[in-house]
Amino acid sequence: MLGMEPGVADADKQYWANSVPGRLLKPALETGFTPSTEYRVDRLGVRGGQHGALAVEGDMYCPSTEPELLSATVDVQKGVIDIATYKTRIKSRKDFALHVKEKAKSPGGKVILRCPALGPSPTVTCPPREMMLSAAKKARPHIEPETLEQEFLDKICTQDSVAFDFSAMQQPAQAFDYGTDEWEKFHQHARNTVESENQQLKASGDEDIETAGRRRVRGMSAAQIIITLLLVNHNIRKIAAFLDDEQRRERKTAPPAPLRRRERWANRYTKTTGSGDIRVYNTKVLKRTADPRPLRT
Repeated sequence: MLGMEPGVADADKQYWANSVPGRLLKPALETGFTPSTEYRVDRLGVRGGQHGALAVEGDMYCPSTEPELLSATVDVQKGVIDIATYKTRIKSRKDFALHVKEKAKSPGGKVILRCPALGPSPTVTCPPREMMLSAAKKARPHIEPETLEQEFLDKICTQDSVAFDFSAMQQPAQAFDYGTDEWEKFHQHARNTVESENQQLKASGDEDIETAGRRRVRGMSAAQIIITLLLVNHNIRKIAAFLDDEQRRERKTAPPAPLRRRERWANRYTKTTGSGDIRVYNTKVLKRTADPRPLRT
């Protein structure tokens, strides 16, 4: 209705982490919104996987990823490592994430992923994998042969690409890589904005939804209607204030209109001009002080 595209929906752990996927996550993804949130403690680190790949905090990783990289978030929360070390490990871990070859065409479909050592832009090197000749010549993390046992290799290490169940990957997925500076910057800004909005809604003088006297009705449904009306009033008031600020800003920055032809005259007897400037006494002075810009007809 407003012509705005769906974007990132940020919320704390009370929503994305505790809600039933069918009631919040899947409808949000089908609408076009992508979640951004924190994980619960029991969902940090390696949480299963598919086809040999390891599921870690919203991404699928190579099974030969170093254990200290996979447990970085758990270690920083336990105080084993500091924030600087955590950021370094999170950045290094991204090189081992599987690459998306083909996105899922429907929420219940399959997403095609491949080993990070394959494709035109590999991020790691692996002994069983042959790098493309067109790949850029640069230093990459190398997977040690000792971690590869041929008889135990799964599909992600033996096939060019593998189809992953997208529905199983929806719940932990996020708009930004968890723990990175980009995620932290957006999440902190979003949380501060939400808390500020909550404070405005509860403040006395306007909507004041925290005061029970604003909703003297019986039943949850009736109270919800009153709260909804107060929220609508708050939104209208915010929009009106924004539009008013925009108009004030435009009036301040608008360029002055050019002087019209009928206003460019001088009267030597009354010592006035069309613009009312009595300092111009004759036509010679008027010509020297006239606006050099082209006249508007």
